Amino acid sequence: MAFFSDFADRITAMRDLVGDPVEAEELPARMEALDGEAVIALLRHANEIVQTAEQVSLVAAGVIARRSARETGRSGLAQSHGHRNATSLIQDVTGSSRADAARHGRVGEALLTDDHGATGERATPDDETAGAGPERSVENGATSGPGRWDDVLRTALFRRAITNQQHDAIRRGLGEPPTPDDATAVVAESAREAWAVAGEQLISEAAHRTLEELRIAARTIRDRLDPDGAEARFLKRHEARSFRLWTDIDGAHHASAVLDDEAEDHHGHRAAPPTRRAALRGHRRSRPCRGTHG
Repeated sequence: MAFFSDFADRITAMRDLVGDPVEAEELPARMEALDGEAVIALLRHANEIVQTAEQVSLVAAGVIARRSARETGRSGLAQSHGHRNATSLIQDVTGSSRADAARHGRVGEALLTDDHGATGERATPDDETAGAGPERSVENGATSGPGRWDDVLRTALFRRAITNQQHDAIRRGLGEPPTPDDATAVVAESAREAWAVAGEQLISEAAHRTLEELRIAARTIRDRLDPDGAEARFLKRHEARSFRLWTDIDGAHHASAVLDDEAEDHHGHRAAPPTRRAALRGHRRSRPCRGTHG
């Protein structure tokens, strides 16, 4: 059945069950008068409508994000409507939090095809540095050729096998396949296939994992598939360490810390799982001495 035809049919079915016309304030009394099977049917129809509407919302947010790319400047969709960026515009329209608006833009843009040759502010991986030396990561969405590795995620979301939150966790965790400057088409395709297989594996596990577990699993797989990038990402987290103490206006003392992987393991706070620690252990042993930081 066509996308919007199914949407309209479900609205009609709900109208037939509840009766029309009806105001929102009358819904409780109307639904209390229905038998159990009718109430279950209403809930089922309403849930399908919500999920269908969310897909429309995600794609619309993705188009807004693409048309508001940084390079479009003042002529971009967001700035032409008085907003600094796509996230601000999406947040204003939907009334969602900034984090939710940003995720909708990322996921929505990942659902778009690259037919128009345009790339916007695609979802960046958790660690933007994906490789060291001559390697670099293809910017999200810039992958060209016969299909992208994340087509498996796109299909899974449209088929409702995963939620937009799970899509975002997997895609950001895996990042983009590293592409050496001198990579042949065969090498690039091999990397794409490896990332696609990883995506399929995580999709199959999504129903049984929390979002945090899914993100950790995705990053662990990424480190194993891209060991050079794993080393670079580890060093980046190491350099980003920080510790801050302050006293608030009531005299209470506060502390804030950004830990690298080794400090997390030592203190036991949100430590990486054994598989992730094992994936990075070899890189830690081989990383060059960078001196002692206080």
